[in-house]
Amino acid sequence: MQKRRKAREAALKLLYQYDLSGNLPEDILDTTDLFDGLDPAAAGYAREAFLGAVDHLKAIDALIQGSSRKWKLPRIAAIDRNLLRLAVYELLHREEIPAAVIIDEALEIAKKYSNEDAPRFINGILDGILHSRMEGRVIKT
Repeated sequence: MQKRRKAREAALKLLYQYDLSGNLPEDILDTTDLFDGLDPAAAGYAREAFLGAVDHLKAIDALIQGSSRKWKLPRIAAIDRNLLRLAVYELLHREEIPAAVIIDEALEIAKKYSNEDAPRFINGILDGILHSRMEGRVIKT
């Protein structure tokens, strides 16, 4: 479990860098040292989650925007926005991981990297997306 959390934290940092820098995903991966100290499986998961989220970014952002009625995506704090992107990617594309685990991990990471209000905000958005998915309103991206 701890290895997967480290992988998610690395993927979050990669997404954050991608979001703020505008660099190509390949360039970010080529220049990162985030995989140093991660075991190969965790590094592979971080890479896959980062690239998967980037590949489906438009659809993921649309889902986030649709669930955050009062907040436009650019107004969401960058760390929270990218944590949401990572979690939504996992909810939609890593079906072997229980949704409760994905959401719990996102909330724990939010507690570490964001402000005290972030876990409640993130939980509300992810819960809305999860319920939409369960009701068949979310199409896999």
